[in-house]
Amino acid sequence: MEWDDLPRIITLFPPLLWLSEANLNNKILFLTKELKLSDEELRSIIVTMPALLGLSVECNLRPKINFFLQSEDTEEEASSIAMLETFSDSETEDDIEEVWERGGGGGLTRNELKDFVIYQPALLAYSLENRIIPRVKRMSEVNISLSFSPPYVLSITDEKFDQWYVVLPSCVLLFPLDFHCLMIFFHLFRRLTMQSSSWTVL
Repeated sequence: MEWDDLPRIITLFPPLLWLSEANLNNKILFLTKELKLSDEELRSIIVTMPALLGLSVECNLRPKINFFLQSEDTEEEASSIAMLETFSDSETEDDIEEVWERGGGGGLTRNELKDFVIYQPALLAYSLENRIIPRVKRMSEVNISLSFSPPYVLSITDEKFDQWYVVLPSCVLLFPLDFHCLMIFFHLFRRLTMQSSSWTVL
């Protein structure tokens, strides 16, 4: 990050001023390591969504990243246990059991998750229990993979998500033989959308 970025970051997230240097470094190092970010990629994420620096690593960032990743792509088997331990008391046993069985519920590779976060840094600020898990679960019920979905699928409002969710499965039912081609199309569309976003100068 550069000194010129500081006014924008503080304007978007004033609590940054009273976070300790150790606290900030811990979160920056965590994001850099988990998402394998370059300096410029880290800068892009923080300048766009500085509020991420206010989130707890153990109670917020790590559980979400663990959920998004495929189980075989996580570095430690214990990460799944850590994720479950951070769930609130309001979570039902069925919800926890489902997350446990799915491992990385989002089914993303680390590179795919990195692309998602760079495209929409707010992704890591959304509620795991109220937004991320319910949407991923609904998509999985109709065999829609998060990795093939549009990059904005977790960012849109519930109303727009419902509209998208209703229309896409209907298309798949109308053209079952072309389902694989449809998924390839959405994958290419997602990649092109992410690439175009990287051309935008902040």
